[in-house]
Amino acid sequence: MLRSLLLFCLLLTSANTSAQLLASIREANYVNGIGYLPDARVDTFIYDLHGRLTEVHALNIGTNQHLPNQKQLLSYDQQGRVMRISYFRANASGSFDSTGFDLHHYNQIGKLKNIEHHALSNGSMQFRLESLYTYFDNGQLRSKEFVAHHTPTRRIMEKEDYHFNSQQRLDSVSYFIWRDGRLQYASRNVYQYYDSIGEQHIQIESLNPWTFQHEKTGEFRNFYASGSGKLDSSTRNYFYEQSDERYKIEYRRLLNDSISETEEFVGSPWKPILKRTYAYRDFQPLQKVVVSNRLHIFPNPAQQQLQVDQLGAAGGQLLIFDLRGQLKKSELLRSDRQVLFVGDLPAGIYILQLTTPEGQTSTARLIKQ
Repeated sequence: MLRSLLLFCLLLTSANTSAQLLASIREANYVNGIGYLPDARVDTFIYDLHGRLTEVHALNIGTNQHLPNQKQLLSYDQQGRVMRISYFRANASGSFDSTGFDLHHYNQIGKLKNIEHHALSNGSMQFRLESLYTYFDNGQLRSKEFVAHHTPTRRIMEKEDYHFNSQQRLDSVSYFIWRDGRLQYASRNVYQYYDSIGEQHIQIESLNPWTFQHEKTGEFRNFYASGSGKLDSSTRNYFYEQSDERYKIEYRRLLNDSISETEEFVGSPWKPILKRTYAYRDFQPLQKVVVSNRLHIFPNPAQQQLQVDQLGAAGGQLLIFDLRGQLKKSELLRSDRQVLFVGDLPAGIYILQLTTPEGQTSTARLIKQ
């Protein structure tokens, strides 16, 4: 859950406030005094020209174990909202089989209303779950219900209620679970905030559902580089006062604009350490790419050859992208009018971007037959 929340925040930050999007996450497990454990994984992320995440690929590269590769495909509606997430897993032959999909539905004001979770097995429906969302009048999330439809009678399996303080910050979350034939109060997380310049400190307390005793379960502290507004380092400490179970997570921004994460479990005789690196790539959204129509190409559609014609193009660089934003071809133009070979490109639609020696950029849309 922690990783999902972090990933969600990283994607939002990258897509909205900068020209960099998350490219991959690499992780590996270590043990103090022993060394590398045979478990490593690389997640890669693919976007369309609007900066919307369209695919996530998971590759397991452990030395002694090879878990099935997985991938997710995302689709959007005309308003740019997530409409469907499909899940796939590689079988023994290396091809991907569908394991399920999520359908997102929105209310009249555009907020998420519910998510249908469909799980598949051998191509047939195995069970269906649903997440239901309700909101306060000010638009803040009020509750989330997890509903099972495959049971004899449709019932709520889990429920979360969200409470906010006078500063409209999350104050606490109440949890309920289905137990002993009915929905019962399970626990409650209470958040305490301490603000100062450039620093945020959060303490989390949890009510044990069995003993009904409050336990301090974590601390969260962020430090930001002065003047940059970007995360420089962050430390989260999670522990239970009544047990030896505790761990901490530390983040640090690297010089290449990546983020390094170290997760260490304390109190275990093995003391496993999980290290992840979040890498980014430059991204130029479609509305910034299509800035000029001065670039002339013909024929269009093209099959084998394409003529590029633009004054001042000599010495410039021509880049050809597919609609996922992946670079497919790069050519250095020797003259203002040059013929290029495109027969090696698969059929489809491409974006051509020409940058002249003076730094001027123009684009064109190519249909490859």
